[in-house]
Parts: sequence; C-alpha cells; structure tokens
Amino acid sequence: MKSESAEGTGGARDGPAGRGALVLEDTEEDLSSSESSCDYEGESKDKRRRKRRKRRRRRRDSSGSVWSCGDLGSEALGSRDGSPPSTSEGGRAGKESEEESAKEGGRRDEGKDEEDALGDSDTTAKEKRIESDSAGREKGRRKEAKRNRSEGEGDAPLFSRKSCPPATSESPPLPPRPPARPRRPRGTHAPRHNCKQGSSTPGSGSGSAGIARDGSAAASSCRWLGRRGVPTTAKLYLVLAATSLVVYVNGVVGDYVHDDLSAVVGNPDVQGTTPLWRLLVNDFWGRPMADPASHKSYRPLTILSFRLTHWLWNQNALLDHLVNVGLHMGVTVLYAHTLLTALRLSHAQALVSGLAFATHPVHTEAVTGIVGRADLLAALTFLSSFLSYHRSIQPETKNREGLWLWWAGIWACVGVLCKEHALMVLGVCIAWDLVCTSPSIKQLLWDRAGLNTVMPLSRRIARMLLLGLGVVFLRLLLMRTSPVFSDQDNPPSFARSRFTRFLTFSYLPAHNTWLLLCPSSLSYDWQIGAVPLVSSVCDLRNLCSFFLYAGLVLVAKASFKLREREGRAVLWSLLALCLPFLPASNLLFRVGFVVAERLLYIPSLGWCTLLGVGAVRLASLVPEKILRRLLLALLLTWCLKTARRNLDWRSREALFVSGVNTLPHNAKMHYNVANLYKDEANQEKAILHYEEAIRLWWSYPSAHNNLGTILMQQGKYQEAEWHFSLALQSHPEHFPAARNLASLWVQKGRTDQAISLLESVFAPEEEKAGEAGALLASLYLQQGKVKEAEGVHLSLTAAQPSQPRILAEYAAFLQRLGRNEAAARHYEAALSLDHAHAPALKGYAALMSARDHHARAHELYTRALDREWDPDTATALAKVCILTGRLEQAHTLLDRVTLLHPKHLTARVHLAQVKLQQRQYTSSEAILQEVLTEAPTHREALYHLSLVYSVTNRSDEAVGAATVAARACSDPRDLCALLHAHHADLLHTLSLMEAAALSYQIAVSLEPSLTRAHLNLGAIHHTQGRYHQALDHYRTALAQDPTNSLILENMEKLRRLMNFPTRR
Repeated sequence: MKSESAEGTGGARDGPAGRGALVLEDTEEDLSSSESSCDYEGESKDKRRRKRRKRRRRRRDSSGSVWSCGDLGSEALGSRDGSPPSTSEGGRAGKESEEESAKEGGRRDEGKDEEDALGDSDTTAKEKRIESDSAGREKGRRKEAKRNRSEGEGDAPLFSRKSCPPATSESPPLPPRPPARPRRPRGTHAPRHNCKQGSSTPGSGSGSAGIARDGSAAASSCRWLGRRGVPTTAKLYLVLAATSLVVYVNGVVGDYVHDDLSAVVGNPDVQGTTPLWRLLVNDFWGRPMADPASHKSYRPLTILSFRLTHWLWNQNALLDHLVNVGLHMGVTVLYAHTLLTALRLSHAQALVSGLAFATHPVHTEAVTGIVGRADLLAALTFLSSFLSYHRSIQPETKNREGLWLWWAGIWACVGVLCKEHALMVLGVCIAWDLVCTSPSIKQLLWDRAGLNTVMPLSRRIARMLLLGLGVVFLRLLLMRTSPVFSDQDNPPSFARSRFTRFLTFSYLPAHNTWLLLCPSSLSYDWQIGAVPLVSSVCDLRNLCSFFLYAGLVLVAKASFKLREREGRAVLWSLLALCLPFLPASNLLFRVGFVVAERLLYIPSLGWCTLLGVGAVRLASLVPEKILRRLLLALLLTWCLKTARRNLDWRSREALFVSGVNTLPHNAKMHYNVANLYKDEANQEKAILHYEEAIRLWWSYPSAHNNLGTILMQQGKYQEAEWHFSLALQSHPEHFPAARNLASLWVQKGRTDQAISLLESVFAPEEEKAGEAGALLASLYLQQGKVKEAEGVHLSLTAAQPSQPRILAEYAAFLQRLGRNEAAARHYEAALSLDHAHAPALKGYAALMSARDHHARAHELYTRALDREWDPDTATALAKVCILTGRLEQAHTLLDRVTLLHPKHLTARVHLAQVKLQQRQYTSSEAILQEVLTEAPTHREALYHLSLVYSVTNRSDEAVGAATVAARACSDPRDLCALLHAHHADLLHTLSLMEAAALSYQIAVSLEPSLTRAHLNLGAIHHTQGRYHQALDHYRTALAQDPTNSLILENMEKLRRLMNFPTRR
C-alpha cells in the first residue's frame, strides 16, 4: 500500500499547484493533504477508498486552477517579467481541459463502482493500469511541448494562433520561474553582444512562438549590424541628426537660385514691404489669390518663416540654408521616433530607414533649395499629426482620445498652411486606424464583442473626414478661380488624345519611383519634353507602369503574411508612399509641372521604411558580411551623390549647366542657360543655346522672343522681326513679343501698324499686359490722343488694382502731363501696397525733386537704394545731395558709381560738379575733358566745363563751351532752357547784348517759368530803351517771384523813366 501513498504524494507535489514558480498560495490544507497520504493498518478499506477519491478530486481541482491552461510553461518561460499570458488562447485551452477533466472524472466514477464490487483483489491491478496510462500521457505531452518550443524559434505569420493542450489530472510539471537577472556591479562592462531581445505583445501570437520570433529577429539584427549591436534610442537619434548635417553641410554656402529669386528675393511679402496681413490673401509668390494670373499656391506659414529669417538676419542666404538643414535634421529624428514608437520597429530597422532618409539624393532640391522649406515644414507637420493620431487610438490614452485627435487635426491644418499636400496625412491616419482595429472589425462580423472598438473608430473617421472636407472647401473658396497653366508647364495635360494622357499619367508615378530607387539623373526642372509623352501601347515604358502597380499590390498582399509589427509597418509605408503623392499625380486635377523632385520628400518616408524592414529581414537569407557591405556601399554612394548635387545648387550658373548636362534634350534647360549668358553679356553663347532650344521645340515663344531681342540689339532687324512674328504665331497673346515687335516697327516709322498690333493683343487683366499697355499709351500720347492714352492706364488700374507697378506707371503718365497732384496720389497708393517698390520710389522722388521738395526726395531715393542698388538712382540721390549742400555724401555715392560703372557718364559729370563746388578746378576739368572725349556733345559736361572756365577767368573758352552745349540741346526743354540762359549770361558778361538777348529769348520760350531769364532779358530791354518789352518781362518775373527786391527796384526805375505813377 505504500506504492499508493507514494503515487498520491508525487501527484500532489508534481501538479501545477505544487510548482514553486506558479503556486501563489501554499495553504495549510495542501500540506496536511500531503502529510495524510500515509496508510495506517487500523483503517478500514472504505476509509482508504474515500481518502483516495478525495486526493484525486484535489488533484483535478488544482490542475485547472492556474490560468485555465495546463501547458503554459513556454509562455511563462518566455515572459521575462513573469506576467501572465494573454487570455484569448488560454481561455479556449482551459475549456478543452475542463471537458477532458469531466470525462476523466466520469470514467473514474465508473471505476469506483467496479472497484467496490471486486474488492481488494482487483485494486492493485487497476492502480497499475492507471499508473501506466498516466506515464504514457506524460511522455506524449512532453514531446508535444518540446516540438512547440522548437517551432517557436522561427517566424510565425501575422495573426497566427495555437491552442493550449487540454489540462488533465496528470499534467506535467511546469518549468521553474527563471531566476532574476543579477544586477551588474558599478564599473563593469556589459557583454559585447548586448542585443535587446524582443518581448511578446498582446495579440501577436501564442506564447512561446511569439517570444522566440522576436528574439530571433533581434539576434539576427545584432549579428549583421556588427559586434557592438543595436544603439540605444538616444544614440540612434544623435547618429541620424549628425548624418543629416554632414551630408548637407557643403550646400549651406550657396546663393539664391532658380525659384528662390521669385519666391524669396523678389517677393514683397518676404521682404517686409507689404503689411503682415497680406500673407493671408497672397499666394506663395506674393500675388493676390483673387488674381486670375495667380498660381493659387497658398502657403502663408512658409512665407512667414522666410519673412522672419529676413527680419532677423536681413537677406542672408547662408542662414536660410542653415534653417533648411536644421529642419531636415528635425524631420529625420522625428521619422525615426515614429518608426520606434508608432510602428514598433527594431532599432536596426529604424537605423537603416533613418540613414536612408537622411542621405537620399532626391532630397537635395527640398533641403539645399531654399524654396524647399515648404516641403520640410509639411513633412514635419505630417509626422506630428500622425503621431498625435496614433496616440489617440492607444488603450492607455483612451481617456484623452479627444485631446490627441484635436492635436492631430491642428497639425494637419498647420501642414496645409505650409504646403497643400500635407492634408493627405488625414487619409494616412484613417487607413492606419482601420489597420490597427481590423481584428475588432472581423470579430464584429461574428458577434457584437467588437462593437466597443468599432464605434469609437467610426467617430474618429467621421471627425477626420469632416476636417478634410472643411479644409478643402475653404481652400476652394480662397482660390475663387482655377489656376491657369500653359503647355510649357505640363505638356501631357494638354495632349489632344485622352489615351495619350492616360498612358503618360500612368507612367509618371513609375518615373518618380525610379528616382527613389536610382537617383542618378536629377534635374531642377522637368518641363518641356523632359519626360516624352507615352502615346502608344507598344511603348516599353508601359511595362514600367505595369510592374509598379503589380509590385504595390504584391507588397500589400505580402504584408498580411508578415508578423504583426512588420506587416503593419509595410502597410504604413505604402500609405505614406502613395497618398501624399496623389495631389501631384495629375490624376485628381491638373498641376503646373510634370515631375518635381522636392514633392518626393514626404513619399520617400514610405520608401525608406520599406528599405529598412526589407534589409533586416534579409539578414536571415544573406550572409551578414555581404549585407553590411551592400548597405554601407549604398549609403556611401547616396552621401557622395548628395554632396555632389549640393554643389550644383550653389549658384545659378552651376545649376543651369547641370540641367543641360542631365537633360540635353530638354528645351527649357538650354533656354535657361541662354538667359544666363544673356545677362552676362555673352551674346554669342546665348544665341547658340536659344537656337538649340528652338530646334528642340520649334514653337517655343519665349526663346523666339529673347533671341529676337538680341538680334535687334545687334541691328539685325529683319531676323529679329521674323522671330517676334514666330513667337506671336505660336502664342498670340505673348505680350513681350508683341511689345518688342511694336517697338521695332516704331523705329522703322510704322507707328500705325504698331498701334494696331498692340490694340489686338492688349488685355488689361493679363499679368504681362502692363508693358504692352504702357507702350500703347505712349504711342497714343505721341499722336496727341491723350484721352485714349489715359483710358489704357485706367483700364489697367481697374483690372489690376492691387499691382503697384500698374499704379506707378499711371502716376508717371500723369507726371508727364503735368498733373503733379494726381501723380503724387497714385505714387502714394502704389507705395501703400509695397512701400519698397523701386519704380514708385524713383518716380515719386523725381517728382518731389522737381517741385523743390529736396528733403522728401532724399528720403525716397534712399529707400529705393536700400531696396536695390542702382547706379541711376545713386546718381539722382547724389544730385539731390548737391542741391542740399551734402557734398561729402554726394562724393561718396558718385565714387562708388564710377568705380562699379566706369562708363556711367552722368555720374562722372556730377562728380566733376562736386569737385567744382569743392574748388578742385583742375580735377573737375580733367574729368569733364575725359567725358567730352567719349561724348563730344554731352550737354551737361559742356555746361559744367563752361562754369569751370568762367570761375578760372577764361571767358572766351567758357562762351565756346556754352555755345556748343546750347546748340546741341533739343530735349528736354527745361535743360535746354538752362543751357541757353547760361549761354546768355556769359554773353551778357562780355557785353554782347544782342546775342545775349537772343539766347534769353530762346530760354524763356522753352521754359516760361525761368525767372532769372525774364529778369535779365527785361534788364537788357531796359538799358536799350525798349521800355514796354522790359516792363512785360519784369511783370512776368514778379508774378513768379513777388518778393524779389531786384525786380521791384528795376520796375521802379523803369516807371520813373516812363513817367508812370508809382505802383506796386
């Protein structure tokens, strides 16, 4: 009978309730039961049977008391912190074990009746049979547990489930709790292979399989990353930030190039010349959104950042580049944070993805190009909005779900104000929410248990959809009209065949994907034939389109077979790759470009995520040394390509030359290089590239117009007229070509034909109609059609009232008519729109100087020079300084002008005038003689030279110079009047009264308001006895200067001679 007591003691000790690692309470009842297992001789058989049944019942109850599952040893072993496993699998296994226990109990009850009938003779045989059956079951269960542990070493598919084995009374002993990890003493070092092992997460699979899966992934990533293993989170962020800085550090010394000149340098909203509130109604280029010529790109926060940097550091390209690099560093670190926290990728995967994003050459345009700040800010807000939304769907933030949703919406709206395609983050968030809650949605199909998850999901999706629709509605309301693009901007959208448009637009995503895969050919512009149209099914590029879309489908399908974390990461990468690219794909609406590299900045987040996940999974297939070398070679190649590409963005010349080298078949590249050589006065090279652009695209109107301009300057009027005509044939409303052709006809004396041409193309609402309208008004004025000329200006101001250039041109027109008050009002109106508008400042300053308001003129000219340095403006300011006695300032200005522009004759003449007033007669005469050597009939030089001769007592030479100057002058009338008056003064000094009177008469006829000429002419008539003529000139001079004592004295003398009563 001792064998029975030994078996009973062993069963109680080996059961789940007796294991030291899992028994939570060791009651006295258990101890007493084990102690009472001894058999006493004085006890009866019935009593012994009752004790045996009691022990069996206690063992059955203890076998199902721990987590409802008899075989969770692997789960307990894999859990480092001793936390119980998920109950989704354990509950089902517990039900199965209870059913087995019930069946076993029924069989044992039947055996009890048989045992009572047979007596003691059959008891020993029955117990031996039970013992053998129990040993067989125990052996089979141990084999099953061993097989489960071996299978758990591999990767399990997404959403895999394994049920627990049934719990019986003969459960095998659970393994002991693993001992606590000893704490490392201070000063000791961790092992070299210190890779973090993965831990099981709820819903990631069953027990040991999930734990072994994570551990193997971490171990493999540790192997191929090297001996030091995966870096910590802080070190990971530091490495990525440093890499982002090092790769782009050689691009911070670049200048403003390409679109920077229009969006930053020439934008009044950035320069601070317009009120701050204008940022809310103007587009990205400083034009009102309501203007039909606006491109409708609304990015006020990006413009505000440009304006802030300009206010802090003035116009400094270096600091603007540093801001862009800093934003790129922030986006890279935030991207890595998203991979670690939201996507729950390993440090190895985040490292590879982050390095790929930090060094990808396709980001050069967005980071090194200053205008690319819009894409950097949009990416920053894109990730911030996604992280906020991800926090809102986490169980631990359930109480603050609404707050995180608000933050997600706020970041999305901020991103839209930086660049429009940031709104697509709402679609990414909605799709991500559906992916995360897909198990609950599937469960809702079978029962109502998932309703608690699906209802909050519906509310979140509804809020995001309402927010997106509201933003789109406000955006359309702000646009008012659709943007207008030309076939130069987007040739595929203007193709006549719908089939061609469909094939080309289907191919463009494949072309952009190739730029992400192999960024070997990069260009700053992809317009005008850079991507030829796909017009046939036989075009091999259709295979690229097919492979792209098929690959996306296969990757999406494969993501459901990966383990949960990697599968969700792959789905997120596809969402980030595709959804932000949709607005630029021409599939939803027409855009103003074919390909734009900076628009790939946000989609590259998805591509780099795919690269990181795939690289770490390849660690189990490719030898670690080969994989490390391949990744290192790829990243180094991208670093070198990015550093080399940064050099192309340093200057306008380097960028345009790189475009020709990359896309030699693109007409726009040759056109831009030709413009560069034209600005550098290299007309031969400019003509060559203009002709090449026309050869590549025969109907290129801008190239024809610019080439005709150069030919017109060279005197080749017939060829120039031919190119202007071709430009108008291909683009009938090309205003620069119409204006140039009209100017050419005016030079040939065909004024009426020029007026007819301008009248046929003039449209006041067009953006470039101002120059053609100004020429048309001037031609009307030459023909004496003042009303028609003013009508042209009035139509322009009515069609474009917010354009300061139009108002300034109208003010100059009024100034020519002598309507100075009205001209001043329109100058003020132009400056109220842009207080640094250079033409308005110069015209207003000239008006103030003519009206002897020299202080106001000095202020306006100074503001114009602060806006942009111009030798003519500097010379005019120096002239005002001479009139106000500021000779030192005038000398400084004129020295700079003559140093930078030695051929500027007017500045040299005024410099001689300053030296004359400073009594440096020799230097003044030398400068004037040099000017007259280059221009013998220069009127102002002759005038000042005669003054030099006068003050040095060389009267004959002074009269000779003044005579040449007066005879050579025909326009302007006021200057000619001064020259004739000066000539008359010299003749009067030499007592040549008749000649002097004749010169004075010419002066007053040219300028009736010349008081000094009237006074001197009256004095000559007075002395020669022509009293009535003298009296008329005295009265005219007195009307202009009533307080002149010399006029009053001469009139008093004249009245006494004429015996007239004395009158004032």
